[in-house]
Amino acid sequence: MTNFKEHDGMIFKMLEEPVPLTPETEMPCLVRLIQDDSPMGKHNKDLHAFDPKRLTPKICTEVIDVNDLSDPNRGSARCDGFMSIQYYRYELIGTHVKEGSDEWALYQIMNGKKVCHHKSPSIMYCEHAGYIRREVRHNCVDHMSVSVWLNGADKNGWQIYTEPNEEPQYKVGDWVKYDIDSYLQVIEPSGKERTLCKTLSGVGVIVYPYTSLLTKASPSEVVVHIGCMSGTVLFVDADRFILRGIGKSEMANACIMFKMLDAATCVLVESLLKAQNEEKRKGDNND
Repeated sequence: MTNFKEHDGMIFKMLEEPVPLTPETEMPCLVRLIQDDSPMGKHNKDLHAFDPKRLTPKICTEVIDVNDLSDPNRGSARCDGFMSIQYYRYELIGTHVKEGSDEWALYQIMNGKKVCHHKSPSIMYCEHAGYIRREVRHNCVDHMSVSVWLNGADKNGWQIYTEPNEEPQYKVGDWVKYDIDSYLQVIEPSGKERTLCKTLSGVGVIVYPYTSLLTKASPSEVVVHIGCMSGTVLFVDADRFILRGIGKSEMANACIMFKMLDAATCVLVESLLKAQNEEKRKGDNND
């Protein structure tokens, strides 16, 4: 079973067996002075037996690996914020668990939290009887072992799952879908009883009390009506965009100049394209 340890607000995945700390070790990491029966271990215990705290784990953030003999810190390690003794007297015992990673998600699950991936925020994962439970929707669940889940899970992009009736479910700027073809944008944080949104035409609307009927929508999914055509928008350059036709539209897609749009539609299209770019940037950062 994967073993985690929280130290000074950071999460570390503990190694089954310690390994030597080297300049190539990924930082930050969790280390401790070697304390086995080797000559170095015996030396460390003899040297620090008067102060057992020195033998406890520490967070290492830097190894000074330089050949300049005039550098007083050469060969040292920065542990818990302070320059310490030679790095080769330490051993690596834990690797840092980055927030949003699959190991971070597993740590949350093992501690009773529910998680989801940013690509599918409605699919919930939690612990159940020693297994990972995946709930796509009510009464649509399956279970898998930790190893199977880790092998198939995305490496990054995980977050704490938010129940549909928790507050806030949506934040300002989120695009949501109300029914088959009604797209709204949140203009006030959602609550348990209502969500204040605006329609594509800019009119404010309070979705009350049926906030559970809302679903998160990607800005690339929002359907815009332009004349007799309707579709989603795709950026081309500063002067034009593509309207990708859907439904009964006979035109699969069309290239449209921004200057051909009325002011309100132009603002809408530009906001959707900007939101798409931000969504893509966030996705790239999580990968």
